[in-house]
Amino acid sequence: MIESLKDDVRELYGDHTGYVGSWEVKCPVCGNYTPLSFTWSLLELRRSGNEDEEDGEEKVRVGAYKRIVYMKPVVENNKLRIKVIDLNKEMESRNIFAKVSKNRIVIKDSGKSYEIPQGNVKVENNYARCLYCGSIIPGKGEKWYVREAIREWNENYERFLNGEISLEELRNSKARPTLLVKFKGEGKNLYFQEITDEDKEVFWEAFNKLREINIMKIPTEKAFPYGLLAFY
Repeated sequence: MIESLKDDVRELYGDHTGYVGSWEVKCPVCGNYTPLSFTWSLLELRRSGNEDEEDGEEKVRVGAYKRIVYMKPVVENNKLRIKVIDLNKEMESRNIFAKVSKNRIVIKDSGKSYEIPQGNVKVENNYARCLYCGSIIPGKGEKWYVREAIREWNENYERFLNGEISLEELRNSKARPTLLVKFKGEGKNLYFQEITDEDKEVFWEAFNKLREINIMKIPTEKAFPYGLLAFY
């Protein structure tokens, strides 16, 4: 059964190792689907023997980095792109000497600095911001729009698996999973790329393939709950 599952979703991965994904919700103000992520950082590998500094209440990580990669959401012509910023490529160096704080990277001896975008969701504060129009998603507690939208997705997904609604109806849920970037390799040799429209269509077609599987025959075990940033 596991090998059958691998065959069914092989097209999704292609020659890539996996994907970084998240939830996206339909903004009640502008109507666009906005991804939600508590961080846009992807990879930060620092060599051993380095020390941290204090900058007020914020901890600053200082030292030689083997890899620093982050995402940068950009809206162009009303279309959202999640750009991949790989500083090792930018600096054409295998080692980067830098000061790294929560939202800023300062490259030593070069005068260059990079701003890491702030995450646009804080679940504990019922806070989420649309990446398109900048609106704050409304509601608090159990009435928070994001929480209600994810509950709707869970209900719709069960209905989809039972054949009660179509894939298109599932895709029109107020909340839905989305792909942010794809990657190859592992460890310091991880390389990230932007998601294409074709990647998104293959991702959604995989839902149809999953519906064809008898889920009662799939071995189960405890799994981590789906978070706002996930690896597939």
